[in-house]
Amino acid sequence: MPRCPLPAVPRIASRSSPRRGSITPVSKVDIVITFNLSDNPRIRPITFFISRKMDTLDNMRAFLATVRTGSFSEAGRQLGVSPSVITKRVGQLEWKMRGQLFNRSTRSVTLTDLGEQFLPRIAGLVADFDDTLGEMTKTRGGLLGRIRIKIPTTLGAPYLARVLTEFQQAHPQVLLDVVMLDRSVNPVEEGFDIVVGALPELYANVDDEWLAPYPRVVCAAPSYLEARGHPAHPRELTDHDCLVFTPSGALWQFENANGTVQVEVRSRFTSNSSRVLRTSAIAGNGITVLSAGMAAPALARGQLRTVLDGYRLPELALKALLPRTRGALPRVRALVDWLKRGLAENGDWSDEESL
Repeated sequence: MPRCPLPAVPRIASRSSPRRGSITPVSKVDIVITFNLSDNPRIRPITFFISRKMDTLDNMRAFLATVRTGSFSEAGRQLGVSPSVITKRVGQLEWKMRGQLFNRSTRSVTLTDLGEQFLPRIAGLVADFDDTLGEMTKTRGGLLGRIRIKIPTTLGAPYLARVLTEFQQAHPQVLLDVVMLDRSVNPVEEGFDIVVGALPELYANVDDEWLAPYPRVVCAAPSYLEARGHPAHPRELTDHDCLVFTPSGALWQFENANGTVQVEVRSRFTSNSSRVLRTSAIAGNGITVLSAGMAAPALARGQLRTVLDGYRLPELALKALLPRTRGALPRVRALVDWLKRGLAENGDWSDEESL
């Protein structure tokens, strides 16, 4: 693509770090983004020229949306454009990169090796660009920008919705993108600023921060217990039908004063959704493990009863996974602190409204 003559203008750097990008307004037609890949001065930086004819930044956003959704159609819906626009933008970016970023088939869109290589760099460039614009335009003392956060459905959705809504009302210039998922998520690869979860996960370039304790209960419907009996010891679960949360697996662990007991339960019904497991348990389909907040309304109404009360499940902690390039951003930091306070004020995270 031909380059426009560049007038002498001051450079606006997003950070002092040599690995972050620098953004230079050039004219009404172009913006130049320079990205240093190494501290070694012998390695030349990559420069992107963004023009109205071929907006590299929009192309990068189309690429990231396609990675997140696995579909040109879903990426288009997420960005508010047609699938053909997404396809065109990704194609332009591939031309710019001199290589194919996606393997395309009629059923799926997956990253090529080149796409895997450039994913963290492109995500960093877009994030740095957004941060720089936010720093230049934010009002004094206010928070500005977009936060993409993943919340598990095991937390009470109505309660968390209130907490997040109150945060945005306190910071009206912050844009929240809330995604509810019950699976493990690498925030760097999937473009999240915050990933909330209780499963122990370790990812490169991701820090975790404690938010709150995460109590769980073993429970079943009265109808099931009347028909099949109450297990007195965890090992008796092998004679019962169990409803298993897929990410945690069928190996259940219990503790009491005598030590630890592990049991491989019979998985009559599995799901990656705690709400699905709760509905199945209420219907008398078996014994399951739920978060205290997810089980609380059904326990209060007598739809579920706890079992194995002489044993406890290992303690888990609810954590926020934060990409190291994002965790220190003021808006991200503010939301993490807000979540801590909100979870502390409502320790059981009751999911009352969803029943």
